[in-house]
Amino acid sequence: MAHFRVAKRYAKGFMDFLSGSDKEEMVMQEMLQLRDLVKSNRDLKNFFASPIIDYKKKTQIMNNVFADYSEESRTFLSLIIRQDRSLAIGEIAAEFIQLYKAKNNIKDATITSAQKLDQAQIDAILSKAKETLPAGTSLEVLNKVDPSLIGGFILRIDDKQFDASISSKMNKIRKEFDSKHYIPKV
Repeated sequence: MAHFRVAKRYAKGFMDFLSGSDKEEMVMQEMLQLRDLVKSNRDLKNFFASPIIDYKKKTQIMNNVFADYSEESRTFLSLIIRQDRSLAIGEIAAEFIQLYKAKNNIKDATITSAQKLDQAQIDAILSKAKETLPAGTSLEVLNKVDPSLIGGFILRIDDKQFDASISSKMNKIRKEFDSKHYIPKV
């Protein structure tokens, strides 16, 4: 729980610092990369979590590893390390991403389908979904494949879900038959 509060505070501070700057988009891409690196690379996560390595050494190594990052991002990471909050770097990056998306009205959409959808199908689904969203909202789409759906799709945006899958329609029909006490004439 403590990391959550730390992540919110540091991410909000960094977002406020970058506010009005032309570097927001570049820093956003760096935070996406950092979040994914920390999540997938156990050695990097252990490096940031290590209490044995002092902050000067961590900062030096961080500057070498992230040499291609912007000056703002490297300075921010140095501040996190110096304040002994390096254990929460992944959470801070994830929180920064959420703040950036909220500020720029970007929502995550997940389309789960029985087969991989092509771009035309995804665009058709999203054009209908955008009619229900506020003007100016953009969507970042993730397409997942779940063969158990048989056909159709499930669209999820934030906490709203639209289920147009064949399997859910079959389950609905099955429940209707169970509740109607259907007696077949044989």
